[in-house]
Amino acid sequence: YSRARNLHAGAKEIVCKYGGAFPSTKEDLLKIKGLGSYTAGAILAFAFQKRAAAVDGNVRRVLARYDAIQLSIDLPSVQKVMEERTLALLPTTDPHQVMEGLIELGALICQKNPQCFKCPLSNGCRAYINGLEKELPIRRKRPKILALHRLVWIAIQGNHVLVSKGKKGKVMADLWHFPFFELDTMIDIEVVEKELESFLGQVTYAKELDTIKHGFTRYQATLYPHVWVSATQVELLNHTWVHIDQLTSLPFCSGHRELARELKSVVLSLGV
Repeated sequence: YSRARNLHAGAKEIVCKYGGAFPSTKEDLLKIKGLGSYTAGAILAFAFQKRAAAVDGNVRRVLARYDAIQLSIDLPSVQKVMEERTLALLPTTDPHQVMEGLIELGALICQKNPQCFKCPLSNGCRAYINGLEKELPIRRKRPKILALHRLVWIAIQGNHVLVSKGKKGKVMADLWHFPFFELDTMIDIEVVEKELESFLGQVTYAKELDTIKHGFTRYQATLYPHVWVSATQVELLNHTWVHIDQLTSLPFCSGHRELARELKSVVLSLGV
């Protein structure tokens, strides 16, 4: 969602600041929200056919093997060297064709399991010559996936449902979600109900919904949704009562979006 939001902001900037046309220098392209080094390089290389490096994962894999780079290709310092190396390989005439060739070479031949016997560069490839083609590139270990267990409490009052919006700077920034408690162990629903009554007033337990699993960044979350009917619409800080017909128009984070789609039929079945 943040990527889409940045691209939308970038599109508006291109219209307002550049008259609807992409700027033709990397310096100006990198000022546009949502554009990174690869995208800026790709625009220059393929839209403007300039001598510009568009270094994606495919190109990094080719370079790491061809030069037998023994450092992690995830390091910013290594990526900078690779961008400079790529630029040095590009001719002044039709550089975009060589740039596209490097990308396609990585995508089709120099893959995770390389097909060196098909590669036109194998005679000069230091990894292939030294039998290192399956050991390179080196990558940093991905962070361990962390498991989250969340009891999602869905408060319904009439045709309205209580929702909250992620705070800026947090993982779910600007995305809507239903309130939840983080769980270390499974807890008694009666305990949860007493907690809810402390700030919602009178509530009545209605039903449990199907468990939902969803992943985001380095987390795997399991949601345990439970529905309560609230006697009144108590105003809570950072929470909003939303009509069920408006739920699906809000940008929910993935697991909660599935809940939002299901809730209208749940509310109707309860007859509240």
